[in-house]
Amino acid sequence: MIKRIDFVYQGESEAEVLYIGPGGLRKRKGLEPLIYDWRAPISGMYYDFDLGETYYEAPMGKVFGEIKKKRQIKIRKGHLEYALDSDFKIDDEILQRELSGNASTKMRNIVATIQKEQNAIVRDQTSPIMAAQGVADSGKTSIALHRIAFLLYQNRKSLHSSEILILSSKHVFSDYISNVLPELGEENILEVSFDEIAEHELKEICKFETKYAQIEYQINAKSEEDKRLQRIRFKNSFTFLKELRDYVTNLEEHLLTFSPCTFRGNTISAEKIQHLYRETFSSEPLFGRLDKIAERIADIYESDHNTRISATSHSELARTIWAISTRGSKSRKKFPILYRRYFVRKLQ
Repeated sequence: MIKRIDFVYQGESEAEVLYIGPGGLRKRKGLEPLIYDWRAPISGMYYDFDLGETYYEAPMGKVFGEIKKKRQIKIRKGHLEYALDSDFKIDDEILQRELSGNASTKMRNIVATIQKEQNAIVRDQTSPIMAAQGVADSGKTSIALHRIAFLLYQNRKSLHSSEILILSSKHVFSDYISNVLPELGEENILEVSFDEIAEHELKEICKFETKYAQIEYQINAKSEEDKRLQRIRFKNSFTFLKELRDYVTNLEEHLLTFSPCTFRGNTISAEKIQHLYRETFSSEPLFGRLDKIAERIADIYESDHNTRISATSHSELARTIWAISTRGSKSRKKFPILYRRYFVRKLQ
């Protein structure tokens, strides 16, 4: 579907006809577009405004004017299916026709049917972190993919598709969304499931079992008294989650104790390090706090001595902090030991 806007720039009398599509089109590089990419700033007027006064954001600032006409044109295989003039961005009948024609096992792009509220999410450039919340099948994934395409378009000199990663709950998701970005003129991006992340992180620590294998075991268990079945059910309960959180909180208080640290002739007391650990960096992950403590001590030294220390010295200081934590050096990367302690404590 192609969109058309008849737009009169402020201070002029004659309307300029602008066509908007899933991708841009020019006769050759440097000439005005025959069709504007839907992600271009000027194209946003179609989705955000009805007939009347409007504006769009250009590199030099806001450009004001008036929309005199809005038209939607559908061409399929060289034949005109319809051309509709409207003071709204899309008519309900056309919307229904487009949505019903997209029945497929793969997700399609929604450039033809995107609504004003969806467009605001796709084009937002003020929020470094964004969460889209909605019921199942409300279009969250589709909007996220169109936002990715928009950000790639807006930041094409500094952002590449290889720098974007989709985290999903299941691997089949990647096949379902595989059409969308290519249809929008972008390369597909890497997608991994939470199971794949867990398997990668745990492969050096313990045997990994997928949730599907675990579900299969539960279905085929011969008795409700099966000990493994009972463990699986317990580990999927809120009781287990609460107890594990309480255990980790306790670990934060008692797992590590510190000795004084000497760095380049300056001694930092055990109490000062303990304060940094329990108070200043209490919101950091448990073992990550030690690296933060090393950074803070290095910052203090640089400030007091009006100097800069090398990356090598930073690394040496970090190793020193690990060495003076009585249990830290023995516990790092031995999470199964800490995990087993929880069950031992529970059985006591």
